[in-house]
Amino acid sequence: MHKLFGGRLRSRVTCQSCDHPSDTFDSLLDLSIDIHRKESVRDALDAFVAIERLAGADKYNCEKCKKPVVAEKQFTIHDAPQILTVHLKRFTPIGRKLTQPVKYGEQLSLARYMSQGQVSSS
Repeated sequence: MHKLFGGRLRSRVTCQSCDHPSDTFDSLLDLSIDIHRKESVRDALDAFVAIERLAGADKYNCEKCKKPVVAEKQFTIHDAPQILTVHLKRFTPIGRKLTQPVKYGEQLSLARYMSQGQVSSS
């Protein structure tokens, strides 16, 4: 199961004061992506890997600066599985079921969703 469907996600938080990156890795057997207000699987994957700014009440405690700082967080696929299973989150944040169609192609290159320096096997 893990040999075919297993992969790893990387969550990287980068301090905007000192540029120190902090990585966390999580195993995956499927990738859950939010399709709310998205037209395609590609749009949902683009949103999944989009950089999130951590500021205000969400400031990041930098291990190098030793204080709360503004930071950027990004998820990427670090190790792609041989077979990617995608779970489409079909409910809005308030619990309503989504019914809009979502476009997808026959093939999907993961190159743009991979961690820098990593290559997709698919």
